[in-house]
Amino acid sequence: MVILYLTMRSVLLLFLSGWFSSLTTSQFVDDLEPLLRANRDQYLGGPHTADRQRAALAYFDQQWAWLHSSQACGSRMLGSAGTRCLGDRHRKGDWPWEMWYRDPIADAGPK
Repeated sequence: MVILYLTMRSVLLLFLSGWFSSLTTSQFVDDLEPLLRANRDQYLGGPHTADRQRAALAYFDQQWAWLHSSQACGSRMLGSAGTRCLGDRHRKGDWPWEMWYRDPIADAGPK
């Protein structure tokens, strides 16, 4: 009976940890993406000065670094969910955030 309890408990914890990891990474990107979109749109919709471009690129880079940090999807505790979170958002991923939210700022240089 004890062995059955420990086995069921282990299976339940394994299932819940995978679910929690996916939920956590989804929350990270769901919270961050609108901020990156707003940063891009704000720059593109305003004057294209060197200072504004530097600020917009710096903002993206700071948020990108945070997403890769141990406080977000870069946490080893998130396992494969964290790896997918980051891989899906790189240039060759399903949602290439660098191409969508950084490159338009860099390409629309100061005028």
